[in-house]
Amino acid sequence: MRHESCRLNRLRVLAPSNQNTSSVDIAIRRGRPLRLAMLRGPMDRHEKGIEKLPGRLDRPLPEWNGSYWGDPRRLPKVVQKLILKRILSAEEKAELLWRFFEIDQRARQRRARIHTVIVWSGVVLLVAYFALFQRTWIADQVMAWLSPPPSSPA
Repeated sequence: MRHESCRLNRLRVLAPSNQNTSSVDIAIRRGRPLRLAMLRGPMDRHEKGIEKLPGRLDRPLPEWNGSYWGDPRRLPKVVQKLILKRILSAEEKAELLWRFFEIDQRARQRRARIHTVIVWSGVVLLVAYFALFQRTWIADQVMAWLSPPPSSPA
């Protein structure tokens, strides 16, 4: 017994049917993906972050920090297109990849700073421990290092 989402294709092989009949899928099936990508045109000045329009809900791509705030309308238009699986233009792909690279570099710098702070605070705590609680041992070691070795009887 076949499920209703499966149908026979031209070669008489059982294949799942696409229930998704959005305009993007139809255009791709008809072989017009490039024309569909060109319909919208290049990114506008708000999307690039050159001039921010106060009434628009979407954020400019350079201000986006890579997180999702719960409202998809607040995401940049390029990210909204990516979520909806629409075709991106070359300019949108380049801008999005560059933004992901910037976000990744910022995260790596943050991790490196945190690592440095943790290591240096550990060193400071170790020095403070030795200075406060091992004062006699440190004094004995310094005096043994500074004093001449005992002369051996000849």
